[in-house]
Amino acid sequence: FALAAASGDAGRAAAPLLASDPDLLSLEVWERRDGRFQRVFHRVDPARLAAVNLSEAELAEARRSTPVPFEAVAAEGVVLQNASLPPDVALLSLAAAPEGGRGVVVALLKPDRLLRIFARSAAWQVYLVDGRGVVVVHPDPARVVARARAGSEIVRDAIQGTVARGV
Repeated sequence: FALAAASGDAGRAAAPLLASDPDLLSLEVWERRDGRFQRVFHRVDPARLAAVNLSEAELAEARRSTPVPFEAVAAEGVVLQNASLPPDVALLSLAAAPEGGRGVVVALLKPDRLLRIFARSAAWQVYLVDGRGVVVVHPDPARVVARARAGSEIVRDAIQGTVARGV
């Protein structure tokens, strides 16, 4: 998709990409212009939004409340963020700067598949946090929507850089 967007064919490439993944709600391409990133392409499937009871205005609010850290995307290649809208809309923002592309591709998606992967177990609890300790995916969807901070000691240690991994 990123390469198609770079060649000016993002519109045609977006339709099959949106059709291929039912969790994908919107696609955007951002490019650096005049020293800052500007959105140059935007596509959303209104029928898909209606099916999950979301509006384009709510997606716009998710983008405003969770801005893409473009410099981090450039440095890391990919950034996944919790873009949920309280009280009940769980959303993820995935931004990537693909090799060979001129800009950054941003997708807003439902976290349903990830929530199933991170489902509760009697033996363990698995959840994903960002670099600040904010929950991105958690077995309790309410913690995702609330953008709760992880309270475990291992997460605090990891954020402070004193541990690389732990159980």
